[in-house]
Order: sequence, then structure tokens, then C-alpha cells
Amino acid sequence: MIHNSRLNIHRLFFYLLVLFLPTQLGYHFWPDWSLVLGRRIDYLSPTLFFTDILLVLMLAFWAIEKRHNMRLRTVWVSTTAILVLYAIFSVATSSIPQITAYWWVRFLECTLLVLYIKETKPKTGKTIVLLAASVLYSSVIALAQFIVQHTTGFLWVLGERVFNAGTPGIALFSACFPGVNGCPLFLRSYATFPHPNVLGGYIALLLPLFIGILLYTHNNRHNNTKTSFSILFYGTSVVLGTIALLATFSRSAWVAAVIGVGGLVYRLKSKHGKIGTTIAALFCLSAITLIVFSAAAPDTQSYELRKELNMAAVRMFIQHPFVGVGSGAFISNLPAVLPTQYYYLQPAHNIYFLLLAEVGLVGVALIALSVVSRLKVIVAFLNRDTKNTVVFLIRTSIFVILLIGLVDHYPVTIQQGRLLGSLLLGMWLSNDSG
Repeated sequence: MIHNSRLNIHRLFFYLLVLFLPTQLGYHFWPDWSLVLGRRIDYLSPTLFFTDILLVLMLAFWAIEKRHNMRLRTVWVSTTAILVLYAIFSVATSSIPQITAYWWVRFLECTLLVLYIKETKPKTGKTIVLLAASVLYSSVIALAQFIVQHTTGFLWVLGERVFNAGTPGIALFSACFPGVNGCPLFLRSYATFPHPNVLGGYIALLLPLFIGILLYTHNNRHNNTKTSFSILFYGTSVVLGTIALLATFSRSAWVAAVIGVGGLVYRLKSKHGKIGTTIAALFCLSAITLIVFSAAAPDTQSYELRKELNMAAVRMFIQHPFVGVGSGAFISNLPAVLPTQYYYLQPAHNIYFLLLAEVGLVGVALIALSVVSRLKVIVAFLNRDTKNTVVFLIRTSIFVILLIGLVDHYPVTIQQGRLLGSLLLGMWLSNDSG
């Protein structure tokens, strides 16, 4: 009885982690090294999130359950040893050792989450249901914020911050439509995320998965209450999620959604003619929507700032080509290479440039060596004959994360982005035997 109770407890904390993954409730610490030019930088602040507590409890109860029969595989021991040695080397050579050490703690957290999912194999169906529920409540919050043009004010327990359309530095959308005088400004929806782009990316990565499950459920439906509820549940998540995605006015998220739906088209067009045609129509509609909204709100300033930050990453790499400036230390070194844009203290909006700047050629080489054995994954991404549709959709989502990394940084710098990427990677490894 005690053993089963412990088993249920660690699984319970995992499911709670999935459900509350969009939240950002946390306690920030502000040591001197988290300040740049006298300003507090969220990215550098050591933070204890509510999701951290759930993850630690999950791992603790799992360790208690496995304490008598834990088997350490040779590959785990060797890989861990290499990572530990490199982490020590990285901290020792970093320009800001404290930040780099904190970054490695975050990396360890994500690695353990992937390992937990791969080894314990939580039920994929339940995990996807909870992800859909997280998108559902996030979408409701996002739509409420867009309608009233300010945050709700009472969802601080989920990490919602208090602001309105007039708050300095808040993300706004300038709607410049033909025939309309002026360009009215609208608050972009945040929900409980740190930025509308992160909310948009979260929804965009998961929508294709939900659409695929919805279509599968519809095609294999039985006349029972459970199936009808599933169709209604996923259908509602898709509809509200799509509307909330538009309310973020995130171009990168729109593109991610279009690519994800395109993956569905590729998957279904040869198997289900009518369904494939329907999805193809949705794909075209998404593409048209993207073009219309992008034309209505050009944002050349954002493009220029992103370009400057990416060029700063290249400069840091040139100055420190072998070991970089240290994991997580990009912003701390930014004023030295980009003095004209010191007010824009953000990570490089390209995770690959950011990686080069922070870990250099040595770190990139180690990463390349660790993934070279899985190069067949690239082929699997394009394999529409994959028998397991869920695995195909999860792989597509991971591929889209890598594409988003070309234009934004939140897949590796934001708590929700790191956890979602780790969750999807763990789900893929636990379901795919190939």
C-alpha cells in the first residue's frame, strides 16, 4: 500500500506540473550579479518557481520509490561525467561564474524532467489532456485581458502580472488598417506568461497536436458520452486557443502555427482525402491571416533591435571563440559590445547565435557529439508514414521549436519554454522506440 501511494504521488506531481506549466508564480532573488547597468534583469535573477517545487517533489518521490532498484546505465554515467566536467570548466572560465552556475542548475532540471518521462512513461493521453486544459485556461485569461485591455488583477496566484495598455514598456499592437484614421494601439495578450510571444509560441506548438487528436477521435468515434466530451473538449481548446493566438499578435507564433498545421497536411493528405482537403484549407487560411496581420502592423523597430542583438552575439563569439562568455552571461556582456542599445537588455533573438556566444566552439562541439547519434530524427520529421500519429505530431512540435529558435530566445531562456521543450522531448523518447 505504501509503495503504491508513493508511486501515485510522484505521478500526481508530474501531472500537476503539466497542468500548471503556463504559470510563472515565483520568488525572485536579486544578487549583485543579476543587475546590469544598475537595472534588475529578470533573465539573470535566480528564481524559485512554483513549477520548480512541483518538479523537485516529483523527482524526490520517484527517487524514494526507486532507491532499492535504481540501475545506472553506462551511457548515463559516462554522459553525466562529461557534462559535470564541462559544467565545472564552463563555470571556471565564465565572465560571470554565478550566472553560469545558475544556468547549469536550470539545465540539470530540464535534463532530469526528460529522464523522468523517458523512464517512467506517463500516460500520453492524460498528459495531452492536461496540456489542452492548460491551453484552455490560458486562452480564457488571454481573451479576457484583450477585451478589457488590462490584466485581471486577481490571478497573481498563477503568476499574472499587473499592467494595462498604458504601462511603460508593455507590448502593444499598432493596428494600421486601410481606411482607418490613425493607428490605434491594443494591448497584446500575456495571460500568465512573461511576454505575448511566449504565450503565442506555447499555443502554436500545441494546437497541431490537439487538432490531430481531435481528428483521430472524430474518425474513430463511438456513440458514447466519453467520445462526445473528448471532441467537445479538444474542439473548444482549438477554437479558443486559435483566437487567443491571434490576440498575442506574435508573428513568429503565427508562423509556427502555420508550419505545425502544414505538418498535419503532410501527414493526412495521402490517408484521408476529405480530411486532408479540410486541413489544407485551414492551412491556407492561416497563411492568409498571417500575411494580412503582418501587413497591417509592420514592426521595423523590432526587426532592427533583433538584428543588433544577434550581431552582438556574433561579436561576443569572435572575441571568445572557444569557450564563449559563459552560459547565461550574454546580457551581462551586452553593454560592452552594444553600447548604443544598452537600454534593450535582452538575450539574442536566435538560440544558435546565443549558444555560440555563451559556450563557444567547445560547447557547440560537445552538443554536436551528443546528438550526432540521433541524426535519423531529421529523416523521421519528414516521414509521413510514421505509424504512431502522436509521435509524428510531437516530433513536428519539437522541429517547430527549433525553427522558432531562429527568431526568438524563449525556448531556452524562459521557464515555460524550457519546460515545454523538455516535456515534448521526453514524450517523444518515451513513445518512440526508433
